Amino acid sequence: SNQQIKDHCFRCKYCFQPWKDSIVPGLTEKWSLERMLAREKPHEDRTLFVCYHGQDSRHDPMYIVANATIRNDIHDKMYNFPMSSIGGPFQIVMDYFTTLGHCNFCLIPKGHGYWSNRLYEVLFTGCIPVILSDHIHLPFPDLIPWREISIKLPQQSVNENPQSIANLLFHILYEKPNLVKEMQDKIKKYRCWLNYNEFSECSP
Repeated sequence: SNQQIKDHCFRCKYCFQPWKDSIVPGLTEKWSLERMLAREKPHEDRTLFVCYHGQDSRHDPMYIVANATIRNDIHDKMYNFPMSSIGGPFQIVMDYFTTLGHCNFCLIPKGHGYWSNRLYEVLFTGCIPVILSDHIHLPFPDLIPWREISIKLPQQSVNENPQSIANLLFHILYEKPNLVKEMQDKIKKYRCWLNYNEFSECSP
């Protein structure tokens, strides 16, 4: 049961030691990757501000055990952001890929663990990840300049002041459009380190 899992399992915040440990990025399979790349829009053609589609604890109780109820907060407090697409999973996965390809920022809350494969998926649509997982460690930090291709914000900000997130992202999108384009260009440059379907010098 979920309670048994909660009683006997824990997530260690300090177990990862970068001097001896490596993080292996999650797999985005070839079928999805190719279709996401095909739906990637250039910066000037993206019509959506921020996107998130996924389950929360009302559909998967394990998210309560995993302390991932930030997903509930996103659904409840950020669904009405202008030019946003926020809600549950799409029934047709191609609709999900198309939406991501039109979006400038994609919210990446924690999953059952501190990471989520969603992070790697959205990069293949050119969407800038907004990481909402306080204890996440990212793969290949010596190869991928994560601070230049993503934004990391405190999880609690979604619950306490979601409008501050909107204000920040709106400021970046409309006051610093060159920065947005630069981040999206860098995503294209560095995401090869997360592509298991390419075998080259830039490959996981």
